[in-house]
Amino acid sequence: MIKAASRRLITLMVLLLTGPAWAATTVTVGADPTKTVIKGPLVTPDQVLDGELVIEGDTITCVAPSCTAPAGATRITVTNAYILPGFVDAHNHVAYNVLPRWTPPKLYKNRSQWQGSDAYRVFKKPYDDLTNKGLTCEMIKYGEVKALLSGVTTIQGTSPGSQCIRTLIRNAENQANLPTSANHIRTFILDIGSFQGGINWTATKSFVVHLAEGVRGDPKSLAEFTTLKAKGLLASGTAVIHGAAFGDSEFQQMGTAGAKLIWSPRSNLVLYAQTTDIPLARQKGIEVSVGVDWNPSGSDHIFDELRTAAEVNEEDFNGAIPDAEWIKMITVNPAKALALDAFIGRLAPASRLTSRCCVPGTTTRPRA
Repeated sequence: MIKAASRRLITLMVLLLTGPAWAATTVTVGADPTKTVIKGPLVTPDQVLDGELVIEGDTITCVAPSCTAPAGATRITVTNAYILPGFVDAHNHVAYNVLPRWTPPKLYKNRSQWQGSDAYRVFKKPYDDLTNKGLTCEMIKYGEVKALLSGVTTIQGTSPGSQCIRTLIRNAENQANLPTSANHIRTFILDIGSFQGGINWTATKSFVVHLAEGVRGDPKSLAEFTTLKAKGLLASGTAVIHGAAFGDSEFQQMGTAGAKLIWSPRSNLVLYAQTTDIPLARQKGIEVSVGVDWNPSGSDHIFDELRTAAEVNEEDFNGAIPDAEWIKMITVNPAKALALDAFIGRLAPASRLTSRCCVPGTTTRPRA
């Protein structure tokens, strides 16, 4: 059973994407197409502000209870929906989302077990066939459309250097219209033991690494954390995907380093029948983001992943995750984990915008 407050939060976010929300939205077109004032409930990381947001050219110039409207601005008034920044899916294997739901024949102890199984090879064959036919770009675009429909405008999970970027959704690794360098974000989803070289932390601000995906205490999964540290890769710029096998010691070390955590509860539950100890991670001061992971064992979209997270919070975590934290897990927290919080993740005055409004009722603008 999802906590009532969590259920209300998720339902209100859904209203942004439905017809009735538009029915109570009024637009007064101004003479200057470069200026816009949006009035209504503005969702910031810490509060819902009944106020106004002013956009001039490609810049947010005001977010406040009342703003001075620029001459000739178009005015948009929202009365029964919320105005949020575009959501951030902190981790997703986008191209795999062309595949249907996978029902594993059994539960596993760690990632290598199911990846090496005959059942997974059979399930994955359509993906391999499409890739061999040169349809990877089409696969990625399909996955991006699914994400966009749920309000996601930034996603982590398209291979760096891919030719299939700057299409529908801002891809975190590929600097899609953001003034960052090619090394600003580095990702690694293979066995950490195969990672070669090091990280230049003056150039790379976020190292997103797939780590310790398995049941709690699994020796093989925990050994990956030892390897990470031995390679000098545990730092404040490290964002660990999963960390499901971690216990007190690992989370303590992550917290001390200032590392971040990306949580994909549904996929963990389907493959291992348990998920990351989020209350323990939060006790150690670790910021947590939510990512869909992929559709085969994860969720179809970010709302379903939040529903799963809320159920786990109620049934397993005794409500340890406060209601106010859910919106942060798909906006400001992943923006920080991906070192993109100077541009995305919240509604705030900024020097430059990098994308237009993408979803009904949702305005995606960078932060100053």
